[in-house]
Amino acid sequence: MKKLFTLIAVAAMALSASAQTQLGLLVDEWPWNYETTGSRSIGGQVTVAANSQWGEYKLTNKALDMSVYKGYKVEYSDYTVGTADGDGNKGCQLKIEGTPTDLNSYVEFVEGEAVLSGDFKASTGSITTFNLQMKAKDAKIVIKKVTWIKHDGTDETADYGGKSWGVDVTGETVLPAALPMDITFKGQYGGLAIIDQEGNHQAYKNDGTDTETYNYTIELDGATTNTLMVELDGDNGGFQWLNYDAGITKIEFEISPTTCGSFAEDGTMTAKNMEKLYLKANATSGYPFTITVKSIVRTSGSAGVSAIKADAQQRGVRYNLAGQKVSDSYKGMVIMNGKKYMVK
Repeated sequence: MKKLFTLIAVAAMALSASAQTQLGLLVDEWPWNYETTGSRSIGGQVTVAANSQWGEYKLTNKALDMSVYKGYKVEYSDYTVGTADGDGNKGCQLKIEGTPTDLNSYVEFVEGEAVLSGDFKASTGSITTFNLQMKAKDAKIVIKKVTWIKHDGTDETADYGGKSWGVDVTGETVLPAALPMDITFKGQYGGLAIIDQEGNHQAYKNDGTDTETYNYTIELDGATTNTLMVELDGDNGGFQWLNYDAGITKIEFEISPTTCGSFAEDGTMTAKNMEKLYLKANATSGYPFTITVKSIVRTSGSAGVSAIKADAQQRGVRYNLAGQKVSDSYKGMVIMNGKKYMVK
């Protein structure tokens, strides 16, 4: 019995040592050879400064179904109401409009406070405009976060819609598009960057400061009809390509100090920092083809290291530098198991 408890404790420690992070895809950074149903999303702590009276910033592009959403919460700071016009208009307000028009309202921000919250005016219909409107031509405010409150009691963080007109904006962060997402590849090497929910690229410093092992799992909705590639985009010319055959429903790979670098012709590796990570198509023909990405997860720590390995059917498969599968008799530079080798 004591041994059993020991095993349970060890397993619990292994699980606690791992960390799981939800990732996504960055739309439009590499706008080449693909189309997608995903859209560019914006978040972050944005500073909105009016350059014209009644200028607006879209706090969302999303239509809000009143049967789902009950209310809102806007967190803000550094609020400057500006100079009043002849009618006494100054400061900022929420401009809320929808169908039916009974949903329409204007809600004032309050100087000296940090949260503006409330319920929508109805439980049916749809909000189509949820904008920050500047009542003074020199008003200014920092929007820290917008949250939708649902009828079931859960919350949802809003993605901003961006500038409408009459405002200057700083601090916007580009966020990953919502998953699941369809991607139609139109040609070789079309692809999208993988980023975290704060908009950061999957950088890795292979200089001794980043010693963690990261394991990535990309879940697809259905088997691929063509070949795919994960590209590790390193600094100073350090690249790696991990190739995956048609027919798979899951892409799994690892990034660590022993797998991140630039390979010489003799197979030796020089440690390189990795700046970005891409999911790409690599076939020379068979376009267009579509995949649906359901989720992208990164795990780190002792539990993840042994739990996720490269897809077994990809091990030992050789590719040339164009990403094409080659036979064992092929001579020259090949990529196998994510590494470069010179075959003579």
